[in-house]
Amino acid sequence: MKVVLKVVLTFEFFRHEKLTKKMILHNEFIQLMDDHDWKFVPNDKNADCIVTTLVNVLWYLDPHRARFKERSISLPFPQFHDYYDWKVQKKGKPVIKSPELKEQIDKLSSILMKPWWNNDHVQTFKAKVDLMLEGMAKYHKYLNRNNESNMQRQQNEGMYNVHASEVGSLVNPSVLDHNNAQQKALGRGWGFLLF
Repeated sequence: MKVVLKVVLTFEFFRHEKLTKKMILHNEFIQLMDDHDWKFVPNDKNADCIVTTLVNVLWYLDPHRARFKERSISLPFPQFHDYYDWKVQKKGKPVIKSPELKEQIDKLSSILMKPWWNNDHVQTFKAKVDLMLEGMAKYHKYLNRNNESNMQRQQNEGMYNVHASEVGSLVNPSVLDHNNAQQKALGRGWGFLLF
């Protein structure tokens, strides 16, 4: 007996007369799933959660695809680009922040735990979502390494950018006395600190 699988089209996005770009992304993602027979059984409780999460992740990644590409990280579903137009929204250029990316990674990871992904007919779809998750994790690791490197550099620069009033607290007074004595012996008013 063959089980017929259908996409559950119970999303409220389909009822609006004027669709937003995110709603259009949602509809086109549903269409992609339907075209590839990546379908849910009727009344599957996980359908809404899985689709909504995937659309939200694609929406988040949309303005950042070029940055991923710069790091040689390819993301699946390349047809879903240019939906999130930050210029039209009169917002600043979106920046990928490590905590926000981590949140998206966690959400994507959580839906991959749903039993629906064990169905044979969605294994190619699952492979694409796994690839997306892997790319996001690589970029997150890159961001964390950059953040740690920047913090270390700032700490190191802070050690060398010492105000003149702080010199006394950083240098042993006996070394200063030795240096002053050496300067007087040389008859000069300046010299190098000798340790």
